[in-house]
Amino acid sequence: MDGSVRIWLYDRDDRIHASSVTYKALLVNPPFYPESAFERGFSITLDARGKIIRSVAQIAPGDEIRTKLKDGEIRSSTAPRE
Repeated sequence: MDGSVRIWLYDRDDRIHASSVTYKALLVNPPFYPESAFERGFSITLDARGKIIRSVAQIAPGDEIRTKLKDGEIRSSTAPRE
């Protein structure tokens, strides 16, 4: 086999192996799933209907909210705005 072809094949093999390792790592800990955010210490806060709260404008004083964490959920109600 020609030397340049052999180098090309080795390069392709290395790229395939690297892609395979990355793919397997993503299967174990997908970065775009909420569970991976929980693992990094984040939480998700939901309104009473289960919709994600992205702004204080979505809630009013006295609203019931749920905060989802890695190991469970906290239920609470909102206080008056300052």
